[in-house]
Amino acid sequence: MAAGAAYILLPWVKHKLGAARYDLLCRWVAAAVQAAEQVFSEAGMGPYKKAYVMELLEGQQLGCTEEEADALIEAEVFRLQQGREVPHA
Repeated sequence: MAAGAAYILLPWVKHKLGAARYDLLCRWVAAAVQAAEQVFSEAGMGPYKKAYVMELLEGQQLGCTEEEADALIEAEVFRLQQGREVPHA
């Protein structure tokens, strides 16, 4: 899913949200994913990390759907795992 999110869904999410909101959301997602990595450092905690990130994003009332947030989270995790930038289209 991560590669698909990075290369297929992100341009759609950016178009739907607009560039400014998309960039803000990307910054929030990156910070939330990094926080989750610190809070849940044990192996096999992926579902807990994702729930933690989703909760943080919901608390910020950023105005994105769960599907949009999910795509951005997957792309950020992929970016971290690969040690490179994900195209933000």
